[in-house]
Amino acid sequence: EFRRVLFRSEDSLSIISNYVTAGEIYLLNEDMKKGKENLEKAKSLIEKSKEPDSEKKCAIYFDMCVANHNFHDPKDAVHYCTKCADCILKFPPKDNQELLSKQGVITKILAHNYTMLGEWDQGLKAYVENNQVIEKISSVKDDPYYYGLGQNHIKMSKIYREKKDFNEAINQLNQALDLFKKVKEKQSILLYSGMRYLAETYQESGNWNKALECMKEALKLGSTFLTENHPNVKNDLQVLKELEQKVKSK
Repeated sequence: EFRRVLFRSEDSLSIISNYVTAGEIYLLNEDMKKGKENLEKAKSLIEKSKEPDSEKKCAIYFDMCVANHNFHDPKDAVHYCTKCADCILKFPPKDNQELLSKQGVITKILAHNYTMLGEWDQGLKAYVENNQVIEKISSVKDDPYYYGLGQNHIKMSKIYREKKDFNEAINQLNQALDLFKKVKEKQSILLYSGMRYLAETYQESGNWNKALECMKEALKLGSTFLTENHPNVKNDLQVLKELEQKVKSK
């Protein structure tokens, strides 16, 4: 029924927008095949379109950016997010908060999908830009503020680990832990997770003493909300034992 309403328009940009909307509706209904078919139709039409950039085209680029991200298509997600980022600089929304909100979504999607594509430097650049947007958009430094920045530092640390730049990975993790200490809700869980990543990073870099120190701290944090039989605790205890052996054998 919704298709009859969606495709009445004869305006080319409206038709493209309708295909994107249809694709997202199919996605919500877990019909991936039809969802992707509609998205491909939108993609074909927008690439053939001779219409210049406009506020309406910016909106379509944004929808295509989000839809391709939701369909786990990193290449097209990056393509349309980049187009949207360029477009909204030419045709910014009148409301500055709306502009920052869209920039927040775009940079977050770009960061994730560049990382998925293994384009580490572009991913790092997008995470830095996303942090800048969080700083601008947050009128109050509350849990979402500290959590958002902290999670980005965690993700940047993982990229630096992939690049074998362990010093910068450790720096990013320490920044994340400092931010998580200011979160009121679920603080122990965030600190535990961050400390485990820090232990893993020190271990991968060959610094057994620091890895052992961090793993002990992670177990201490985890004991506040995890039972002894939890798989994470069992795994952490095994890692702790291995680290103790490596430190002794040095």
